[in-house]
Amino acid sequence: MIVALTLAKMPSIDSERLDEVYLPPARTYTMQRLARQGKPLESEINARKTRIGAIMDDYLPMIRRAFSGSWSLPARIFLHTQLNPLTVIHAGEQALQAFLTRARPRGKGDVVESHLGYLAYQNTAPLYELCISTEAVTDEFFTDLQEEIARGLRLMEIAESKSKAIAQRLKKLYQ
Repeated sequence: MIVALTLAKMPSIDSERLDEVYLPPARTYTMQRLARQGKPLESEINARKTRIGAIMDDYLPMIRRAFSGSWSLPARIFLHTQLNPLTVIHAGEQALQAFLTRARPRGKGDVVESHLGYLAYQNTAPLYELCISTEAVTDEFFTDLQEEIARGLRLMEIAESKSKAIAQRLKKLYQ
């Protein structure tokens, strides 16, 4: 009984030494934890998009603008595999159109996207041909660029998948 009275008087004696304990309901606590987990994932996704976008804008200007959505499925598949403008130009515009048609979920190609992408590469190709002739750029350059972009996209897609799972779980908890 004396202990209970002493504890009851502790806030008035030494309020800094006694902390109130609050335990939120389990569902609330779970939602708070999930929200805290999702925030760094969103920051990571945005940072990766910024980094990949900056690389693309530096080395292959205008190519991202060819796509209706910079991060759409066809744009991502394109970024995973088609970063050598000389190879794309050599294959031709119809090959790029066929590639982007296969990349679309329902197999519908967007002629405008493939045409704009091809034009962007046509404008970039002479610069890279000149760089290759002076040995300022080698085939390894495009291989390394392709690997860096693909790696960044894979990491971004993993973070997006985790973020999506968290968002779905939060939605379920809110309901």
